[in-house]
Amino acid sequence: MLDELEARNAALREQIESGLRELRHRTEGLRAARERVAELTGEATSPDGRVTARVDATGMLTGLELSERAFERTTPERLARIVTEVVRQAATEARHRAQEELSAFTGNAPDLPDVVPGAPSLRDLYTVEPPEVVTPATGTATTPRASAGGSTPDRSARREDPDDDEPGDILRRADW
Repeated sequence: MLDELEARNAALREQIESGLRELRHRTEGLRAARERVAELTGEATSPDGRVTARVDATGMLTGLELSERAFERTTPERLARIVTEVVRQAATEARHRAQEELSAFTGNAPDLPDVVPGAPSLRDLYTVEPPEVVTPATGTATTPRASAGGSTPDRSARREDPDDDEPGDILRRADW
């Protein structure tokens, strides 16, 4: 009976040691992947080539290039929307590249609720997509998230004609 208990104890120790070796191996791999992710960048260019944006792994803008033609035949509002779209595309690229890099660690590994019942899922940290926004080329739109300061202003009534006067334009007042 004592020999059987010692054999089971030795088998259990081997399982634990094997699990610890695997954990150390995965931890080292994750550390290396995190370093690679920290170096990732994303880049996107507008369809007409007038705007190019670069972001770091966190989606922070690190470079913005406007061609000499960027200001031709456009309004500041339209150019701002194009810049915003291009920056978001670059951030999406960086996020997807980071997800790919970390997928080896998130794909078949047990999630936190598998180990700790009732715990939140960690997979959501890598798979949450930002909301869609207006695409100037197609006009497709969804409502973006509201900022911390309140709701997003409704710009649907904005005039697109650059020759239209803005309200309060003193150079074209009818009462002069």
